[in-house]
Amino acid sequence: MADGECFGEYSVLTGNPSIYTVVAFSDMLIMKITKEDLITFVEMNTKNAIDMMENTARMLNVMAMNIEMLLHE
Repeated sequence: MADGECFGEYSVLTGNPSIYTVVAFSDMLIMKITKEDLITFVEMNTKNAIDMMENTARMLNVMAMNIEMLLHE
């Protein structure tokens, strides 16, 4: 992951467990946040909120492509 990237926002928004495992290859800062923390963050950091939405949209596109591939196997 690049500086400033995040993961887990989908789980925070849905309340479902994460479907990903993250492995760090270097030192990094990890913060666990609640939905209320996320709401406050979004209110104060609109650019980062857009980045998170774009990340979620990419993830949904990959999931849809994977489902489509499985259906055609």
